[in-house]
Amino acid sequence: MRGFIVFFLIFASASLSFVSEPQSVQVWQKADLEKLLKQQDSLSEKEGKRLEIINFWATWCQPCVAELPHFEALQAAYRGQVRVRYLSLDFEKDLQTKLIPFAQKRLKEGQVILLNDTDYDNWMGLIDAQWSGAIPATLFLDARTQTYHFVPKALEKEELRHITDSLLQK
Repeated sequence: MRGFIVFFLIFASASLSFVSEPQSVQVWQKADLEKLLKQQDSLSEKEGKRLEIINFWATWCQPCVAELPHFEALQAAYRGQVRVRYLSLDFEKDLQTKLIPFAQKRLKEGQVILLNDTDYDNWMGLIDAQWSGAIPATLFLDARTQTYHFVPKALEKEELRHITDSLLQK
């Protein structure tokens, strides 16, 4: 019996080491977004990432939720070359009850951020001067060429991979 208990404890502790940490959500202000956009090239290159992908979405946006698995697969497939950040436009009041549970269940690969600035006109111009604010939308930042590519619509899996491949080949 003692041997079984020792075996069980060893097995249980080994199993726990394979459990991944639950996804956390960072809360950002406009200044944090500005900092990312200004320092993106040096930060990404330091970490060995070539392409930074920022997906603007919300849990209440069905087209947004539908495209998230494509970004999850992309992050896993291009590990080391690409970093995906999910920049949520959910309301701060829904952080604990909706966003964090959603992220822990469905977003395993990228960084999840709540942009806590509902004055969209205040920061949308940082992303693209022509952006209406409609989501989903995605911003691709190339660390090597220091250029960006903005897509103000939902992306299908093939289109997302095509854009990523073309930017990585530059």
